[in-house]
Amino acid sequence: MTDLDRKKIFIDFWNVVINAQKQTKNLNISIKWDDLVRFVLYEGDLYKSRSQQPTLAGCFVFGSFSKSNARQLEFVNQTLDRYGAYPGLFFDFKERVGKETSNKCDNCGNSVQRSSESGVDVLLCVEMIKHAYMREHEYLAIVSSDRDFIPLLQFLKDQGQRVLHVATDEPHRDMRANSWKQFSLRHSFIDLCRLEHDRRMVLVCPQSREKVEILTRILDQDNLLYDVIDISNKDDISDKDLEFLLRNQRISFSKRGENNGNKYHFTSHAKTIYDFRKLVADGSAIGSFPFIINNGTREINYEMNKGWVLGENSNTNFWTKQLNVVR
Repeated sequence: MTDLDRKKIFIDFWNVVINAQKQTKNLNISIKWDDLVRFVLYEGDLYKSRSQQPTLAGCFVFGSFSKSNARQLEFVNQTLDRYGAYPGLFFDFKERVGKETSNKCDNCGNSVQRSSESGVDVLLCVEMIKHAYMREHEYLAIVSSDRDFIPLLQFLKDQGQRVLHVATDEPHRDMRANSWKQFSLRHSFIDLCRLEHDRRMVLVCPQSREKVEILTRILDQDNLLYDVIDISNKDDISDKDLEFLLRNQRISFSKRGENNGNKYHFTSHAKTIYDFRKLVADGSAIGSFPFIINNGTREINYEMNKGWVLGENSNTNFWTKQLNVVR
């Protein structure tokens, strides 16, 4: 492997996470960091026509955590447990420290303390400059939409470095002006995120009532926790979360009366989620329901022409046995 095959990626952890979470309203999601690294590696390849595949020389992820924030600490630990051993992926988390501000408490008059990122941005800058001087790479990539990194990009450009800027939100003109190449993750987060939920999600529509009863009977007898979500009912799930689920799980639909096996994305049926819900409610748009999501992935669903279809991570023996019992 030559230096021209080496790519180094530097990621602003919370900038990525916060912008990714804007994709949903009430659903909890996390980043599939291995998929994100591969996406940046291949999407950012400057020479896609060549036969040589881009090679990761290291992906460095910088973030922080607060010990007093149990939910945040759990989220960080979950990320480390799931991706900490991924080859070439290095996480560096610093504890946030209390910092006094000029703000005063209305009740006691004392200074209000706020947590500080503890120099995480500075650490990312230092590491990126250090690797730039090593010159063991084709280009460096920074994944963040934080405009505080513009001076860093200007410096690296002046040093003759090729820097790929991967925006996590709307691409910024000044960041693009100081980058060799720029693209955004904004429209790709749906594929780069996974659902985080403790209970199974059973997606249903009005036409799947009989099949839903079969599934809930199985889930109830085994004391498995679940939530039933009617996708035609806005009270069950918001428009924003429904669109995320349909795209994230790649749920397709067919038109009532068609027997040719054609499948369509939900946007093929209607211009808005509101219009789409009406088509589902009256049976004009027929999907693979009921549809169970477990641990962020499809566990089982029902298709008109195939019957019950199991996901790749499903417990095949369990579902085959249970479905045979209730038939």
